[in-house]
Amino acid sequence: MKELCGVMYARHVILFSFLAAWPGALLARQDTADTLDLSTADFSKDNIIDVEGPWEFYWKRFIEPEESRSHQKKESDAVVSGSIAWTDLSVHGEHLGSDGFATYRLKVRLPRECPQLGLSIAHQFSSYRLFVDHKEMARSGMPGTTAESTNHSRKDNIVFFQPTSQDLEIMFHVANFYNYRGGLTGGIQLGSSESIQSNRYRLLAFDLFMIGFVFSIWLYHLFIFVQRPGEKSILFYLLLSGSFLPRMMLLDQKAIFLLVDNVPLNLHIKVLHGLNAITPTLIALFVRSVLPSMVSRRIVILFFLASLPYYATWFLAPQVQTRAVFFYLFFAMAIVVIPTSRIMIGGIRYGTRSAILQSFGILAFILILMLAIILTFRGYRPGYLAMIAFATLAFFQALTLAITYNEKIRLNHRMSERLRESEEALGQQRKVLELNLHDMLGGNLTDLKVYVERMQQKFPLREWPTAIEKLRTKISATMQMFRSQLLFMEDMELASNDLFTGLHMMILRRYTDAGRELVFKMTDTSVGHELQSQSVHSSWMHIFFLFQEICTNDLKYGIGESHWSVTHSGDHLVIRQENQVARAKGNPGPEQSKRIGDRVNILRGTLIRQADGATARLEISIPKVTTEGA
Repeated sequence: MKELCGVMYARHVILFSFLAAWPGALLARQDTADTLDLSTADFSKDNIIDVEGPWEFYWKRFIEPEESRSHQKKESDAVVSGSIAWTDLSVHGEHLGSDGFATYRLKVRLPRECPQLGLSIAHQFSSYRLFVDHKEMARSGMPGTTAESTNHSRKDNIVFFQPTSQDLEIMFHVANFYNYRGGLTGGIQLGSSESIQSNRYRLLAFDLFMIGFVFSIWLYHLFIFVQRPGEKSILFYLLLSGSFLPRMMLLDQKAIFLLVDNVPLNLHIKVLHGLNAITPTLIALFVRSVLPSMVSRRIVILFFLASLPYYATWFLAPQVQTRAVFFYLFFAMAIVVIPTSRIMIGGIRYGTRSAILQSFGILAFILILMLAIILTFRGYRPGYLAMIAFATLAFFQALTLAITYNEKIRLNHRMSERLRESEEALGQQRKVLELNLHDMLGGNLTDLKVYVERMQQKFPLREWPTAIEKLRTKISATMQMFRSQLLFMEDMELASNDLFTGLHMMILRRYTDAGRELVFKMTDTSVGHELQSQSVHSSWMHIFFLFQEICTNDLKYGIGESHWSVTHSGDHLVIRQENQVARAKGNPGPEQSKRIGDRVNILRGTLIRQADGATARLEISIPKVTTEGA
């Protein structure tokens, strides 16, 4: 037997490092011309041998046990060694397709004294019957000569037998009319019954441990979701991690068979591959629920639409269906790397632990799963790698939820403190406005009272029309002042709850009262959301008074239409204002300009003023990240 493949050795290293050190050594023996010579093998408790040939291969022939003694190697169509599907073979110059049936026969030379032996057959891509020394020992499905006579299945088997001589014959009848690959593709091990049984228990224990690990995390978040049913991030996590469980039950040792005797291959493949195809969409949904600014709805829709062609293959030949999922997953996972890398870079840049953990978990999942896909496509059985990938993703995304929840608690605490400070500041501002309103209204009413008394005592009758006109003007000015103060208080109240609407209404009212035209644009539909986000809203008063002071300067020194625009560029909110300046009115004084500059400095932004002839331009850039701490 040729030396063991490095991949198979790595499999055991990875598997048993999770549970216990693997004490045995995998033996390899050199083959004679037509026999696997194990005459010097030590079948002690911990020694297991991978059976890789040389297999006599009989294409489109089922050699019956009673006639196998008379068939010599020269009658076989080929001799096969290693994990090679017959789709990679040529017989008599003809390249074999995926559909067909064949017999594999192997002669083994055993030691003179041999304990009870066991054969472990990992699931094959094809149905088979196993014969040991001309006796049927196991089957997976029922191989036939046509698709109608073949019952396809995908099940692991273990058989035990006591050799009666040094010469052992192992023979398989194999048929495939379902998968894109056909034939024996490795995963056959020979050892003492104790070592085979112990190995089976270890592998099964590993599978059950992984399934239990993911299930416990899923159950924990289910309890949380019952208490907080409105949390979309927990809902999408439940869908994502919950989709892992049925797949893990169908992978590697297939723990599902501990509960049921058989799962039809058609159902087996559709559940396993169907959930695989929807995984990129579920990952995008979950990431969007946690980091909505990193993944747009368009990306989620694109991943979903990309999965539809795979589901369309369900209506095609099963060979197409079983091949298509590997290509889809390989390219879909490769594409997932792009937004995930962007999330990691953003998380590192801003120190967001949840983004770093989430992207790391997804990237680790993709790398492990893509390795499993490549090995599966080459005929190996890396189900354990897929289980590790699922457990890794479930674990890191659970950590992401926990850290995100903790970040939200701290953010809510900071927002509560800032809201309290804003309410106190708003209360102080209201007191100042009320005091100003009281003083101004009281002063104007006193002037009106004095003026009326003076009219009665001193004004001749002929001067009364002029006096009454002055009186009307004073009353109108008082009412206008009272109205302006009330509207200003309403604007502040509205801005404290809905910043964007309050700002828009405030400047629109002021320009309308002044008889000026206002052109207000938002070049990005997400700006409204950004202006009302918690980080910006924590500094709403500074932004409110910034808009007010810009508006005041424009009304004082500008003429004609006033053009305003609010956009966001990268991580900044950008406010632009442009107007014509009347030469007779001059330019804004240093005090007015200083007030705008002070507001911008508080918001940690930048201010650019430009004057081009009779046109004045103003551009203010405010970082969204720093406004949270403003």
